Amino acid sequence: MVEQPFLKSAIDEAQAMRDRLVSLGPSFALLDKEGMIEYLHTLYALVDKEHVIYTRLSLTDEAWAKEGLEALNDRRKEINLFQDVPLSQFFEMTKAQIKKYLYALEGDQPLWDDPLA
Repeated sequence: MVEQPFLKSAIDEAQAMRDRLVSLGPSFALLDKEGMIEYLHTLYALVDKEHVIYTRLSLTDEAWAKEGLEALNDRRKEINLFQDVPLSQFFEMTKAQIKKYLYALEGDQPLWDDPLA
């Protein structure tokens, strides 16, 4: 699976984001507002990156792609969120929830650029 160049790059980027979240995670409750915003932006970027990976994997019937889709679905099961919806919808719902938290922290004028808002 990792032999595909686009996928290897995307996985490496996602892992870097995951590592950053892990480093912030244990102290999340102690983070100040800016720290929470950074955490949520990183989480959003990770979910968005995994959504891109999912979309690209779902466009092929190759065995390596099916393995990748299974891995993404297993990760969703680990976090036990939105279990009863298709994986693509899971990503959309998760990103929407993160945006709600960001808007609540950032106020009416979010600190990030959202081209879809």
